[in-house]
Order: sequence, then structure tokens, then C-alpha cells
Amino acid sequence: DEKLKWLAQHIPQMEGTGVIYTGTRVNTKIYSKWLNQLGISSKEYNAGLQAEKRVEIEKGLMENRWKVVVSTNALGMGVDKPNIRFIIHTQVPQSTIHYYQEIGRAGRDGKKTKLVLLFNDNLDNKEVEEDLKLPISFIENARPKISEYNNVIDVIKEAPQRESEIMRQTNLRQQQVRVIKADLLDQKIAREIKENGTTFLEYRFGAPEVNEVPFNTLREHKRGELESIKDYIYTNVSRMKFLCSYLGDKQIEEVKNCDNTDLSPLNYSHSNTIEEELDIFWDNFFPVITMAPTTAMNNGKYLLLSPFWNEFELHINHSPVGTANDPYNFIPLIHEDERARFEKFVVLKHLSKPKLTDIIATSYYNYQKVGLAIRNSKYQNGGDFPDFLIDRMQRAYNKYIDELGIDVILFVPPTESGLLVENLSKKLGSKVNLPVLNIIHKTKTTKPQKIFENRYLKSDNVKEAFELKQPDLILNKKVLLIDDVIDSGATIKEVAKLLHNHKASLIAPLVIAKTVGGDKL
Repeated sequence: DEKLKWLAQHIPQMEGTGVIYTGTRVNTKIYSKWLNQLGISSKEYNAGLQAEKRVEIEKGLMENRWKVVVSTNALGMGVDKPNIRFIIHTQVPQSTIHYYQEIGRAGRDGKKTKLVLLFNDNLDNKEVEEDLKLPISFIENARPKISEYNNVIDVIKEAPQRESEIMRQTNLRQQQVRVIKADLLDQKIAREIKENGTTFLEYRFGAPEVNEVPFNTLREHKRGELESIKDYIYTNVSRMKFLCSYLGDKQIEEVKNCDNTDLSPLNYSHSNTIEEELDIFWDNFFPVITMAPTTAMNNGKYLLLSPFWNEFELHINHSPVGTANDPYNFIPLIHEDERARFEKFVVLKHLSKPKLTDIIATSYYNYQKVGLAIRNSKYQNGGDFPDFLIDRMQRAYNKYIDELGIDVILFVPPTESGLLVENLSKKLGSKVNLPVLNIIHKTKTTKPQKIFENRYLKSDNVKEAFELKQPDLILNKKVLLIDDVIDSGATIKEVAKLLHNHKASLIAPLVIAKTVGGDKL
């Protein structure tokens, strides 16, 4: 919150356009929406955006369409804008070199430019500064544990395996499996083989054990780089002299252009107006999770699979071949790992609006007030979800869903939260004047989704786990589907598919909170 308030106070006084670098994709959304609420034109940028969208934002940055572009380090060296007037880091870069490269994108026209690094030096219970926790996490988790390498080796010793099957048998995330796979190939512990266009990872019998020395050496190197940026933060000498000396220029004179020489620190001065504006922002900040069709690509041609579009137009090599209401009738049983063997993908173009809307969450789970309230109710016998969460759900409903003309509220049956979601739904129903039906039941016992690390196991856990009692009650009805926390989206998709099959005309999911991180569907 302190960084949000600092930006609100100082950016309006900064000349020209600039870039804010932050550490996560979620933060690009939060900072951008905050600035836009204040009337400061802003755009978020991160690697999760489609390539065409990123190109459009880069073009807009060059053309000064916005005061600010908020980005992860995905905004790279290819952006050569001569008149960036300020660069602000809200998160510590992983190294002094990274920092020097990023601030080097400012002021290339030779005019004065503001460079600001915001740093939270509050210590946690392990005496680690708050703003060093994220880069430390990146470093420590850059490579999986050796035990996880060995788990993968044990799996492929039994038989060559596809990536998805390795994920299922090890409960590792996709990125972890891909890092392990690359290292096993590099160390000649495994090799890739192909059968019918599908790639398998095969163990080389007699191969050596995993050599972790290179991993440890790289980790120590990155720790040293992070220490250097920490030294930069706490230095009391000229900051430019520090940077140049670190990069090898020991002869540079002291440069007087920083808070350690002739400039005053840009501190935040308390403002009731900004404090009130921030309260309004958090009260009305609702993450939107896009429920796009599942996509795969081969040679630039896309295959879209989703049961939630009302009508499709089918294409082969860009030529229409007909229309359908159910894509699975035309593309049966194509496993994700087997799609590469199809030379020509069928392209499905939706002809009408989807039956499943985007998921609306009232908050991210790591927003302290919301996360604490959920944990208290679900895991600490704290009783029903507190009223302020009901109020957040009502505001989110009014902002995004009310105009859809919802007919009825349904809720996802719980795994471990008892009547919490049912009571939540009933309280919300009374506020928005909608009936609440308890007609979704479980057909099997499922495990908490949080114990699974990847999308395959999350999906397997809830597959065909629900049934609908009295399906006539939702025939041609618009349904508001309630749950407490969404992670990968697997549960919502499975329940929505059930409602779709029973002819609900629209499914609009609304949840209390969205987790941050993990494998996505």
C-alpha cells in the first residue's frame, strides 16, 4: 500500500512518459488499475499477454499513448524509446546488472530522467527484508530439488513417458518438469524419442547420477548478484559511481545526481485524499480470470477446444467446412500431447457469445484482509465468512454480473469447508434477490485442490466428480455459480461443463478470491 500511495503522490509531478517495473504479473494489473483510477493513463505489460497485445503496447509506449507502462522484466532490450523520462522499480531486480540494463532504457536523448527504486526494508521473522523475499524465492526455486530430479528419473526408468504423465506421477508443475527434462538431456541421463509424432522422455540405463554442482554454483552466483543490489540500496556513496565501479569502471569520478549526493529522497507525505482513494480502490478491485478456450498450435494454425461456445465454424487450412454446436463431435479424444502429430489442425471460430463467462473474484488470496478472513473461517473454526466478504461479492456482482440477467444461484459443493459456501450463497442471494438451489452434489470424494501442484492432477481430481439433481430447474436458465477460492479453475470448469450439458443458457462464476501462482489450465 505504501508504494501505491507513493506512486499516487509523485507520478503526477513527473514529466513525460515512463515505465514502472514490478516483480509479478499480478502486480502489473494492480499498479496499472490503481493509476488509471487516479486518472493517470496506464497500461499493464507482461509475458502472459498475447504476442499481438504486447506489440500493440510497445507501439503505444513509443507513441506516448499512456503516461505509464507497468511491466515485469518482460519489457526488454528491444524497446528503444529515446525520451523515457522516468523509470521506477517497485521490486528489487535480481542483480545490479539487471538494474543497470533496465534504467539504461531511460533518457537516451540525453535529457534529465528520474530513476527511482522503492524498497521495503521491514524485516520478517527470519530477519529478511520484505522486498528481498521475492528475488530470493526466484533464486532458490530456479532449479527443482535433487529429490525431484530423482522422482522423474524413477518414473522414466519404468518406461518412456510423455510430459503430462511425468507431471501426473510426480505432482510437479510443468515448468519444474521442463527444467528437469532439459538438465537430464544436457547431462545425458535421458534422451527424447518420438512415436507417432508424440515426444517421450526415455532413461539412458547406466547413466550417471544427477550432477548438482553446476546448479549449486549458479545458485551461489545469483545469491552474490542479489547481495550486490542490496549493497547498492544501502550504499552511502554516489549511486552512479557504485554502479560503474561494480561494472568495472573504477576510474569514474563521483557523480552528483542521487539522494546520496545532492538530491533529496522522494518520500511519501501523508495525504487523506490518497488514503481515502486507496480504500476505494481496494474495495472495488475485482480480478477477472479469463476463461478462454483451450488452445494448441501447430505451424501457426490454432486448435480451439471448449464446450462452452454455443456455435462453431470449422476450418481446415483456413477453409470453412461447416458449423457445429459441439466441437468434441468433430475432434474426439485428441490428447494434448498427441496433437503435434496432426499436420492440419481444425480451427474453430465461435459464432456467438460463450456460455461460460470470465470468472470474477473479489480479491487475490494474498490480499491480507481477505486471505486472513478465509483462513479463519475455513481452517480455524471461525464460523461463516464475515459480512465484509459478502459485501465485496455483492459489489462485484453489481459491477460485472447483474446486467446479465441471472435467474438462479448455484454453488460448488465443498471438499473441506462444510456449509460455508452454501451459507455464503444464501446471504448473497438475499442481497441480490435471487433464489439459491442446492442441486449440485458430489459423486465421489475429492481431495483439496491445494495439495496438487499441476493442472493435470487438479483436473483429474474433479473429473466427473459432480452430478446435478433436478436438472430441469436450470433448463435455459442463467446461472450464477459460487465458490470460495479458485486456483487453476479446474473445479469451476468441471461444474460449468455439467451445467452446460444440462442446457443452462449461461454460467457466470463468482468467487471470493483467486490464488496467485501455480499451474493454470
